[in-house]
Amino acid sequence: MQKIGIIGGTFSPIHIGHLMLAQRALEEYHLDEIVFIPNGNPPHKKASLDASFRAEMVKLAIKDHPGFTFSDLEIRKEAFSYTSDTLAEFCSLNPDAEYYFIVGADSLDYMDEWHEPQKIFDCAVILAGPRGNLDLLQMEQKIQELKARYNARISLLHMPNFEISSNWIRQAVKEGYSIQYYVTEEVKNYIEEHGLYR
Repeated sequence: MQKIGIIGGTFSPIHIGHLMLAQRALEEYHLDEIVFIPNGNPPHKKASLDASFRAEMVKLAIKDHPGFTFSDLEIRKEAFSYTSDTLAEFCSLNPDAEYYFIVGADSLDYMDEWHEPQKIFDCAVILAGPRGNLDLLQMEQKIQELKARYNARISLLHMPNFEISSNWIRQAVKEGYSIQYYVTEEVKNYIEEHGLYR
């Protein structure tokens, strides 16, 4: 059975935290592939940049990795992009695959407030990496709560907690600081060439 990881987000811009999370999931859970899906029209927040720019940065960031692929499934839609609908679509297109949805612990903490959370937990195993202020004990408590309520399948990604955010990177660019090493060289050059976030 093919094991496919899915990582979504606004990716404005995609940064090394996203890539490290995906790489750890790929290796720790022996996934065959990880699909990066930029949000098109996220219901919870307005993307700070047009989808075409964000998509191009994702493509640049993952182009040399044989296990990472790109999907424009959400950015092709005009309606709101819901994780539950995206996962359900993947499951219907390839029902024989096993899906793993990759998130940071900060997302895990309020995933039960997302649109149709039961559908998310039915479609995919959740792989949660450390992020934000949640410690391991808090993460375990949240996992047990979601398992009891939704019969969720949730596993942890064992890796350091890197406090890198797209918001911080955008602010750094705006203030004229270097973002080298926070994003790939290709993404850094793309941001500079197109004058993004200034």
